[in-house]
Amino acid sequence: MRCAQTLLDCAHSNFFARAGLLAVTVVLLLAAAPAAAQECASTPIVTGYRDHNYGSSPYSEITASKPESKLWWNDGYWWGCLWSNATAQYRIHRFDRANQCWRDVGPVIDNRSKSLADALWDGQYLYVTSHLVSSSGPTRLYRYSYNSASQSYSLNSGFPVDINNENTEALTLAKDSSGQLWAAWTAGNKVKINRSVGDDYTWGSAFVLPVQGNNLASDDICALVAFGGNQIGVMWSNQVDRKTYFATHLDSKADTAWEPREEALADANLGAVADDHINLKVMPDEGGNVYAVTKTSLSGSSSPLIFLLKRDVNANWSRHIFGTKAEDHTRPLLLIDEEHRDLYIFAMSFKTSPRRIYMKKSSLDHIVLAGGLGTEFIHSATDSYVDNPTSTKQNLNSATGLLVLASDKNTKNYLHNYIDLGDGGGGEPGNVPPLANNDAATTPEDQAVAINVLGNDSDTDGSLNPGSVTVAAAPGHGTTAVNAANGVITYTPHADYYGSDSFTYTVRDNDGAISNAATVSVTIASRNDAPVANADAATTSENAAVTIAVLANDSDVDGSLQAASVTIVQDPIFGMITAIDPVSGAITYTPDQGYQGADEFAYTVEDNEGALSNAATVTLSVTGAGSGTVTFLVSDDAYVKSSSPAKNYGAETTLRLRSGDPIYNNYFKFNLTGLTGGVQSAKLRLFVTDGGPDGGALYAVSNFYKGTATPWNEAGITWNNAPAISGVPLVQSGAVGGGVWVEYDVTAAINGEGVYSFAMTTASTNSVYHSSRQGEHPPELLVAANGSSGGGEPGNQPPVANNDASDTAEDQAVTIAVLGNDEDADGTIAPGSVALATGPSHGTAVVNSATGEIHYTPAGNYFGEDDFTYTVRDDDGALSNAASVTVTITPVNDPPQAEDDSETTAADTAVEIDVLSNDSDVEGDLDPASVAIVASPGQGSIITIAPASGVITYAPAAGFSGSDQFTYSVQDNEGATSNTATVTVSVGSSTPATLTFEPSDDAMVKSSSPTKNYGNDSTLRLRAGDPQYYSFLKFTVTGVSGMIQSATLRLYVTDGSNDGGTVYLVSNAYRNSSTPWQESGITWNNAPAISGAPLAAATNAAAGTWVEYDVTSAVAGNSTYSFGMSSASTNSIYFSSKEAAFPPELVITTGAALPAGATATADQLVDIRLASEGGQPAEFYLAPAYPNPFNPATVIAYGLPEAAPVRLSIYNLFGQEVIKLVEGVQPAGSKQVHWNGRNQNGNTVSSGIYLIRLNAGAHQFIRRVTLLK
Repeated sequence: MRCAQTLLDCAHSNFFARAGLLAVTVVLLLAAAPAAAQECASTPIVTGYRDHNYGSSPYSEITASKPESKLWWNDGYWWGCLWSNATAQYRIHRFDRANQCWRDVGPVIDNRSKSLADALWDGQYLYVTSHLVSSSGPTRLYRYSYNSASQSYSLNSGFPVDINNENTEALTLAKDSSGQLWAAWTAGNKVKINRSVGDDYTWGSAFVLPVQGNNLASDDICALVAFGGNQIGVMWSNQVDRKTYFATHLDSKADTAWEPREEALADANLGAVADDHINLKVMPDEGGNVYAVTKTSLSGSSSPLIFLLKRDVNANWSRHIFGTKAEDHTRPLLLIDEEHRDLYIFAMSFKTSPRRIYMKKSSLDHIVLAGGLGTEFIHSATDSYVDNPTSTKQNLNSATGLLVLASDKNTKNYLHNYIDLGDGGGGEPGNVPPLANNDAATTPEDQAVAINVLGNDSDTDGSLNPGSVTVAAAPGHGTTAVNAANGVITYTPHADYYGSDSFTYTVRDNDGAISNAATVSVTIASRNDAPVANADAATTSENAAVTIAVLANDSDVDGSLQAASVTIVQDPIFGMITAIDPVSGAITYTPDQGYQGADEFAYTVEDNEGALSNAATVTLSVTGAGSGTVTFLVSDDAYVKSSSPAKNYGAETTLRLRSGDPIYNNYFKFNLTGLTGGVQSAKLRLFVTDGGPDGGALYAVSNFYKGTATPWNEAGITWNNAPAISGVPLVQSGAVGGGVWVEYDVTAAINGEGVYSFAMTTASTNSVYHSSRQGEHPPELLVAANGSSGGGEPGNQPPVANNDASDTAEDQAVTIAVLGNDEDADGTIAPGSVALATGPSHGTAVVNSATGEIHYTPAGNYFGEDDFTYTVRDDDGALSNAASVTVTITPVNDPPQAEDDSETTAADTAVEIDVLSNDSDVEGDLDPASVAIVASPGQGSIITIAPASGVITYAPAAGFSGSDQFTYSVQDNEGATSNTATVTVSVGSSTPATLTFEPSDDAMVKSSSPTKNYGNDSTLRLRAGDPQYYSFLKFTVTGVSGMIQSATLRLYVTDGSNDGGTVYLVSNAYRNSSTPWQESGITWNNAPAISGAPLAAATNAAAGTWVEYDVTSAVAGNSTYSFGMSSASTNSIYFSSKEAAFPPELVITTGAALPAGATATADQLVDIRLASEGGQPAEFYLAPAYPNPFNPATVIAYGLPEAAPVRLSIYNLFGQEVIKLVEGVQPAGSKQVHWNGRNQNGNTVSSGIYLIRLNAGAHQFIRRVTLLK
C-alpha cells in the first residue's frame, strides 16, 4: 500500500488534535513545529477561516482547476502550494492547525503568476506540476525531497524539467506501480498523455489518447489517477458527445495500448450530461474502486447538475445525484475518509449570496446523498464569491482530519475550513446519534399520503435536521418524495395497487450524526376502478348479420365485467343492433338491406360493482355479396415521427405527413375478406383535413414490424420499428385541398383476399393531414372484383348526379333536396351515400344521411353566390359524377349591433359616454340621432344625448358612490333597431384608497448567458446591444375592493442612464409553458416574451431617484401581474431589486366598490358561453366539434326543434365526467357552446380524445373531440 493512495500507514502517529467545524478554540499540537517558519494569521468567518490575500498578480481563481490538488499530508502536517504576495512566488506553506492559518516555510515552486499547480506526495518525493492556463509556455515538473529532522523541503538537482509546451485548463499527475510518472491534459480538442521514461528527469513525446473518439469541445478537461495497484485511469468530458468517458491502461502494457473507453456517464434521455468539471478519488482495495464527481450541462430546474459516480472492481459504473439545477452547484470536490469509510463532497452554489461552499457526506458502504444545498462549510460575510474548493489526492483518516482550501476571485483572499475526523467522522466528539422510530400510515388506492416521520423521532443531545431525511430503502409498490423543509415524506402508491407496502429512512442531527434506519409501513385500501372498454372491428357481407364479442378485449383491473350491462350509447347509421347476449355481452349487428360500406356504433359496460366504462367504438366493414365493389375500412393506421423515434401515435384522430426535420410518415393496414374472382381495381381513399402542395407518395410495405415476423398494429408502431419504405411508389399525388376525399390507385398491389399494408411519404415540409381510423372519415379501400366495372354488379351503370340551384336570404339556412333530379338507370340511389366532394366557400353544408338532403348555412352577413359539389352511390355501390350546387344568397338589412359599455366617474361628477364607439352595422351606418334610453339609471340621470354623435351625458345622484346602470338602443340608416346594450357606470368615492405592493419575484436576464439565473442579485439591469439585459417583475395584487383609478410601477435607480426603460405587460408563466415563472428559475431562454404595445416608458433617470411608470391600463383588480422591461440604449441602467434596500413598488389607487356581482380578475378559469340562438332546426342534432383537434378551445353546436331539458357534458375515455357545460330546460333553436379544455375545477385537462354527450329530451348523441397541446 503506497502513500499516494492512503494515509493509514503514512500518517504521523502522534497527532490526534481535534477541531470542530466552526471551532475557533486553539488546540495544542503535540508535534513540534519547525524552527524557521514565518508567523501566520487568519480570521474566523461565519463558517471557516479567512487566510492571507494573494493580490492581483496571480490567476484570480487561484485554487482552480477542478481535478487538480494543491494540498498534501506528510509528517503530521498539512502542506500546500500557495502564492506569497510578499515574494511574488508560489511557495510551499505549512498549515498550523492550532492557529488555523498557513505559514510560508518555502522553498519557492514557480514565480510565473498565471500558472496553476497539481501536487503529488508519494511518501519519498513531492512532485508539483506547474502549467499556464492561457499564455504560452511549458509545463514544469518540480521534485522535492523532505528532511524530517528540519521538517523542510529542498528542490532536487536537475529540476524543474519540461513535460510539454502547451497551455491547458487543467493538468494532473499520477505515478504507476513501476515508478513512472504520468501526466494528462487537454489541448487542441484532444486528450494528451505523456510519461517519464526510466527516471523522473526524462520524458517521452506527448501523444493523443488512442481511445479518445470524437474531438472534444474547447473547454473540456481530463483527470488522471493510479488505482488497483497496476493501472492508470483517465476520465474526460466530451461536451460534443454530451458524455463523460473513462479509459484504463495496465502498467505492463505499451504506452498506447489502452483498454476501450467506458461511458462513465451517458444518458440519452437526459441529454447533455458532460461539462468541464471532474474530480477523481480511489480506494486502495484490490482491483480499485474509482469515485468521481462530475457536472452536467442540463438546464431544467429538476435536472441533475452534479453526479457522484462509482466504478466498481468489475468496471461497472453507478451514479448518485448530489444536486439538481435548482440548487445550482458548481466546481465539485471529492474526498474520502478511508478509516471510517465515508465520502465528502464539496461544491459552491449560485443560489446563495454571498457565494459559499457547501458539503454533503455519505457512507461508502451505502451511498445516500441528502437533497438540498447541503451543510454550509465555508461562508464569509466579507468575501462575496467563495469558490474553487481544493484539497489532496490522498485519502483521509483520524490523524489527518479534513482540510479544504478555497479562494475568492473578487477579494483575492484564500479561505479554508477544517474538520476533525477523530470522533468517527460524524459530528462533535461524544455526540449521540438520533433515534428514528417506525411509522405507519393508511391511504386509499391511487391516492398519495404525506407522512410526518419525524413526529416520533428524537435526539437526546441536539435537534433533528429535517433536510437530512433520506429514504434508505425504496417502497416496492410506490414512490416517495421528501420535503426538505420539514422532513415529511409523501408516499404515492402505484396505479391500481392496494395492500401493504413499506420503506425505510434515516435522519441526521444538527451535528451530522446519522440515525438508525426506521421502517414506514403503509396500508393502501382498495377502491373500485371503472372497467376499460376497447375499440373493436368486424367485417360482414351485404345483408348478413354479424355477432361481435365486444368484451373479449375489455378489462376490469379489480373486478369482473357484467355482460348483461352492455349498453348501446351510439346507434349505427347504416344498420341496426338486433341482439345483445346477456350471458356473453356479444352484440349482433345487421346492416341495412343492400348496404355496402363502413358503419360504426358505440357501447359501454359495467363491472360487478356498477362502475361504468368509457364508450368504445365498434367499426364495421360491410362487403359485397361475393362480387361488385367492396369497401374495406382500415384495420390499423398511425403516423410515425423521426424526432420521437420510440413514441407511438396510433390513437391520434389525424395522420400527419411531412418531410424535413422532423419527418412524419403514415402507415395503413387493411384486411380483405369475402372477395371472389379477380381484382379489377383497388383504390385507397383518404379524407384530407388540411391540404398542402404535395399529397404524398404511396408504397406497398411489409405487414410486420421491421426485421421481425410480428404483425404491426397501430398501438405499437413507432419510427424505430415501422416497416421499411423502399422501391418505386405505387402512386404519387400532387397538391391536395382540405375537406375532400383523395383516391390513390393501388390495384397493382392487391391480388385477392389477405392483409395489405401501405406507407405514405412526402417531399414537402408543408404538412398534410388525413383523417385516421379514430377520426370522422376513416381511410377506405374500394376493391372491384369478379369483373365489375366501376363498382356494383357486373354491367351496373353508375348513377348520374345533376346540378342543382337554390336561393335563400342572408343569414338564413336552406335545405336542398339534391337527389330530386338525380337518377340511376338500373337501380336505386342510396340517400345515405351522399357525400360532399368540395365544400362551400362562404358557408357550411351538412348532409342528412337519412334523406340525402344537404343543409346549407351561409356565413354570417354574407350575400352573393356560393357553390359546392357532391357525389352519390347507387344500391350496388357505384359512384356518380360530382354535381354542382349553386346557392344564391340575397341581402337583407341586418339590425345594428350595440355593445355594452362601461365608464367611471368621481362622486357628484357628470361624465360623457361615447356609447357608439364600439357599436357597428355590418352593411350600413349608425344613426347617432336615434340613440334612445330603454331603461333609465337607478342612481342618477341622463342629462343629454348629443344628436350628432350619440354621446350620452350621465350624472350620478348627489353623494352616491358605487355602480349604476342604464340601457340604450340605436337604429341604422334604414331604420332597423339594434339590440339593447347596457352601460355600467362606476362612481368612485371622494376618498380614494392607496395600496402599495412589493414584487413576489424579480430578476434580470442576460442574452450572453442564456441559461444563467440572476434571481438573487440585488440589482435589475436594462441594456440594449450585446449583451442585452431585460428585467422582469411579478406582483400579486390582493385586497383591492374598489375600482382602480391608477396603477404606478416605481423603481429606485442605483445607476442612471439617458434611457429609463420601457415597460410591457407579459405572461405570468415561462415562455411556451403554463408553469408560473419564478425569480429562482427565470433565464434568458425561458423568460416570457416581451411584445405588443408598451405600457409606459421613461427617458433620463438619475441615480438615487425613483422612476415612475403608469401601468393603469394593465391592472384590472385582484390578480397576479408580470411586467417585462427593456431599453433601447447601450448605456445600462440599474434599479434596486427586491433583495436590496429599496425594492420595487406597485402603487394602486382605488375608488368606489365594484358593481354588484362584478369581479376584477385577470384570468377566468372556465370559458363557457352560449351563443345567440339561431333559427329553429327541423330535428335534434349534435354537430361535430370545430375545430377538431383543437387547442385551446372548440365550438360545440347542437339543435333543438322544440323546448327540451338539455344536459351537455364532456367525458374522458374512462367514462368519467370531465365538465358539465349545460344543464336545464332550453327553448327551441340552434345552440353553440365553447369549451376551453378545462375541467369542472377550472384546471386544464391533458391531451387526448374526449366524448361529447348530449341528452336532449329522449334523444342522446355522442361525438368525439381531440385536444392537442
